[in-house]
Amino acid sequence: MLHARQALRLQLQGSCVGSKQACRTSLTWQSRKSIRHTRLGSSSGKSEASSGDLSGGHGGGGNNGRSIRNESGGDGPRAWGPVASLLGGLLQAFLGWMLFLTLGSTANDLIHIRDQKHDTAGWKVSIIIPALNEEGCICALVQKLYAMYAPEALEIIVVDGGSSDRTTSEARRGGASKVLTSSQRGRAAQMNVGAASASGDILVFMHADTTKPPADLPHVLRRALAEPRTCVVGMLTLIRGTPKKRKGDTASNNSRATMQHAEGSHATAADDQEKDGPLLKFMTFHQCIKTSFYPMLLQPVWYLQGFRLLFGDQVMCCRRNDFTAVQGFKTNLPIMEDADLCIRLHKAGPSEACKLGYRGHGRVHQLMGSTTETSGRRLEEWGNLWGSWVLFRIAISWYCGASGDQLKSLYTKLYTDAFR
Repeated sequence: MLHARQALRLQLQGSCVGSKQACRTSLTWQSRKSIRHTRLGSSSGKSEASSGDLSGGHGGGGNNGRSIRNESGGDGPRAWGPVASLLGGLLQAFLGWMLFLTLGSTANDLIHIRDQKHDTAGWKVSIIIPALNEEGCICALVQKLYAMYAPEALEIIVVDGGSSDRTTSEARRGGASKVLTSSQRGRAAQMNVGAASASGDILVFMHADTTKPPADLPHVLRRALAEPRTCVVGMLTLIRGTPKKRKGDTASNNSRATMQHAEGSHATAADDQEKDGPLLKFMTFHQCIKTSFYPMLLQPVWYLQGFRLLFGDQVMCCRRNDFTAVQGFKTNLPIMEDADLCIRLHKAGPSEACKLGYRGHGRVHQLMGSTTETSGRRLEEWGNLWGSWVLFRIAISWYCGASGDQLKSLYTKLYTDAFR
């Protein structure tokens, strides 16, 4: 019995000594391993090779090697750290700059909010529509304008640019006050002819493919142009695609046209009005933001002074005196004549404000609360990417100083569609 107890005691002592040595060995290996990990994390040039050595190690060493490489290796997320930080910094700086310009422009408007206002209650409105081969929509547009604005609108002037269809006869059928023909081709020349014959105090330049004019336009313009610094205003434009025809629409339209012809009556705006097409959301958003985005990037000082870049689809409106003072649109520009007019009116300043003692640049303003809808037939054919590229390329070429001939060549090259 005694020998058995001694043998058991010796066996227990041996196992304890063995376990202590194993623990020491394990701790020593773990310590060495952690030291190796620390050295690997601090050395950038040897991380790839070190991780490869660890991947063939004891048991789970392969997984540990891969985790070490991802945490400290050159091809992990840390390699993109400086680039991501740079891009993040640039984005923050850009957003801060945009916020500064927005707040500065708003503060500038608030400074002049108590300026003496013009008495525009008796001002008359002349609507000028340049048209070229628009027999399908000009009659309905003229009738719609009279139905919406009469008797507030003094006159509606349609200026033809040499159409080969029945645009002029359709404009007369719609009841246009004046139907004129421009001897010079180009939208700028057409609008100058219309402005020269206009007798209203406010000139409204509206494209013939406008599908839904702004509501209560005369009152909106009188209120906006009563502010003495404002020289040009434009609307928020919604761009719609071509309405999709349903079965039976053609037969119904033909039967209605036959009945009207037999009765000797004319089509009304309600009869000719087409159903709304799908909203082109991307191009509408692009049209909205470029009014402010381009001045922010290219002319930030002008932006702080109240300058926005308006385009013809936005139904541009201005005082007739201011338009005459800058000699109207530049007829050598086949496109971008509307943006060019905004710049020249901004630099010249409103003539009416000078009478009140104001000396400074004019305000070009987009009325966000007033919307108009226009046809996006060309943009719908082009698609979002190509349409944005065409508009951007023409705008940048014009801004960089391209001549009228160069713009005309670029216009002819890019506008390869049936709506030119």
